[in-house]
Amino acid sequence: MSFDPIWLAALPGVLAVVLWALNDLPRFVLLAVLSTMILPRALLTPGGAQLALSDVLLLLAVAAWVVLSANGRSPILWRSSNYLLVPFLVFVGVNAVSLLWSEDRGQTVQFTTQAVEILVILPVVFASVPRALKEVRKAMALFVVVSCGLALVYAGFARDDALAGGLGKNTAGTFIAAGLVMAFALSLLEGSKLRQRLLALAIFVELGGLFATASRGSLTGALAAILLMTLLLERRRALTAVLVIVAATAFLAAGGASSGAQLEISGAYDTRVVRQYSFEGAWRKIQQRPFLGTGGGTYSDYLQPIELAVADPNNIFLLTWAEIGIPGLLALAFILLRSARLLWSIRRRPPEAATLGVGAGCVALSLLVHFQVDVSWTRGTTTLLYAMLALMLAVDRLAATAPPQPSVLVPAIADPAARTPVRIS
Repeated sequence: MSFDPIWLAALPGVLAVVLWALNDLPRFVLLAVLSTMILPRALLTPGGAQLALSDVLLLLAVAAWVVLSANGRSPILWRSSNYLLVPFLVFVGVNAVSLLWSEDRGQTVQFTTQAVEILVILPVVFASVPRALKEVRKAMALFVVVSCGLALVYAGFARDDALAGGLGKNTAGTFIAAGLVMAFALSLLEGSKLRQRLLALAIFVELGGLFATASRGSLTGALAAILLMTLLLERRRALTAVLVIVAATAFLAAGGASSGAQLEISGAYDTRVVRQYSFEGAWRKIQQRPFLGTGGGTYSDYLQPIELAVADPNNIFLLTWAEIGIPGLLALAFILLRSARLLWSIRRRPPEAATLGVGAGCVALSLLVHFQVDVSWTRGTTTLLYAMLALMLAVDRLAATAPPQPSVLVPAIADPAARTPVRIS
């Protein structure tokens, strides 16, 4: 067995990461794990399962959590506030039960294992470890910085796949759109003039990156999320509506509407062409097994008109229905209903918590909108969706457990002769 010297060179960095996880697990999860979701390319494939850098760091975080728990230093465990855990478990359970009728049990086992990581382990970690709202704020700020870097690289080298990190236009657009929504949410918080100017610059850069990707789904999801955010928080509604209309119009004028034509490259098609045939193929598969589906992770179709094999019909509802049938659709609807209710209720929290919570929920919404016209279960993008839902739950937990503002008794100002004190909070 030969020894690869690259591991020896990487050993100091690995030890530093391990020490970081053991010494400050909340920041490790919110900064390292969250920001590296933007690098979805697989690093390891144990047993056929694909693990990206964020997955490896997440597993390291879980191991650090176990070590800290053994020493009585573990962070808060998400037990009582399992508002989203139950629907997540139901969805995973339906996929697991589909083993009984799956057309490919190996694929179902692999997908169910992946779903356990994304829908159970990751949300529990992200909902549990944050200790303060400022940690969530810093995590979003770092993601904005990283996504701005991606936007600049993609805008400058969009035709060079290697320089763009190996990300296609839709994957890159998904992360840039998420960064745009986060930057907009942070801009609604109080801060110095320098911070507000930097966030305004970030919003401009993210929009430029979205235009460079020409990803219609990403832009639609981002603009819909920003518009909903302003409506829920009742901030900048008129201005945001105008900006959304201007951005959408500019995108269409720049050629976004005409990009649906078949490309001239031999064997390559625009996503709109692929989507047309993939939707039709998904409906045919659903009609064959409409109630139970073919089993979790088993979707496969060959689009004969354009000679293209696909493992996803580019729509999360069609994919769920085709694979795990009516029970899967109900489980997915359960997740969406609980998430929507949490998003609606968190807007009533104190200003900072409401803005961060609604911001995280709207990032998830931007991803969900994109998943209606693109591949849904992919590394990085799917993990980011459920991480944002879990962060929304963490913000709600922190706001609920925050100590009340101290109150003092002072004499009534309006009437100096009044003997009854006035309570001011």
